[in-house]
Amino acid sequence: MDKFKIFLTTTMMVSFLITIVIGITELVEYLTTGAFFYLEGWQPLSVLAVGVCTSIPTVLLLSPNNEKTAWLRIVLHFIIIMVIVMTSAYIFNWYHGFSGGIITFVEFIVVFSLVWIGNFSILKHEENLVNQALEKIRDEE
Repeated sequence: MDKFKIFLTTTMMVSFLITIVIGITELVEYLTTGAFFYLEGWQPLSVLAVGVCTSIPTVLLLSPNNEKTAWLRIVLHFIIIMVIVMTSAYIFNWYHGFSGGIITFVEFIVVFSLVWIGNFSILKHEENLVNQALEKIRDEE
């Protein structure tokens, strides 16, 4: 998968999943406390901005195929993405207080894991398509 496609796919997945997580969190809060959440006009743009900002390190750190540094790059990627998300969440007022920060961190872990699963699935699918095309070429020879 080329870098631009990884960038766009990751941006869309992150933005979509953050929106879903915010919605679920606010629904749970409404059902438990009765507090209603009003989305301000700039907040969807903040979600998109976080999606873009987290996609850049994904493309830069995870594209090289060097097995020796793979785990180091994955850990570095996780830390950089965590800093971006938690800082953005604080700046954009996605949470308040320590307990809100803990909830946001757990939500970050969920979104991060789902994006990894999504990207892995897409890459595996593309790998299978390439393998099928190669088998078809071999069969024709």
